[in-house]
Amino acid sequence: MAENQSLVTVTQDGGDIVITGALGDLNEFPSSVVEQGTHKWIALDIATGLKSIVGATWNGYTMTQADEDEATSIGLPKGHIIYWTKADVISSTPAEITITAEGKEDCELTVSFEDNSL
Repeated sequence: MAENQSLVTVTQDGGDIVITGALGDLNEFPSSVVEQGTHKWIALDIATGLKSIVGATWNGYTMTQADEDEATSIGLPKGHIIYWTKADVISSTPAEITITAEGKEDCELTVSFEDNSL
């Protein structure tokens, strides 16, 4: 999947995150979670500003120590989320994400893919 990372650029303007690259050049990989299928995966580092993501929610899902461990296992500090997004899906339907944490303002993100080969 590292090859896909080198084929894209990521920009952010407020809550809008745009991944840009040539969709046809990206490789497909199966997810380690079989139900998620095979896609053109791109990893994003979501820095939350929290000391820990445990107990925060991602679109209503309460994040656990396993979520934090996944991020730290690839070198991200605590409080960061590794978001594996499907470039082949968000190229037509952007991902809408809401992250909530007690005592913090909700964070709303839109993640899209712009195919620059068109």
